[in-house]
Amino acid sequence: MPIKWISLIDGYFVVSTISISIYSYVLYVIIASKSKAVRSAFFYIFIVTGVFDIMGVIANEWVRNDVNICFGPSFEMISRLAAAMTGTNSLTHLFGSFLMTLNRFT
Repeated sequence: MPIKWISLIDGYFVVSTISISIYSYVLYVIIASKSKAVRSAFFYIFIVTGVFDIMGVIANEWVRNDVNICFGPSFEMISRLAAAMTGTNSLTHLFGSFLMTLNRFT
């Protein structure tokens, strides 16, 4: 039975794609900026946390779509990697948010 790729596109996928695009653009603007203000430790932590957030959203989308349409054994290793990345990226997000909070109050 072939995979119906059109069934991957739903409201959650559209919102995730728009969010990833905007977040990636914000990270690009921060990275490309020549301003001294964005060269602080806070923004370095923000960039690293943002990259892991984007990877986490992509991994969550993969796992969600794997559950919905079952990609099959040919995609098993990618699905396992994405499932492992969801937890790792969530912890990285929490740790990065903690570091940004700590940086702002010190």
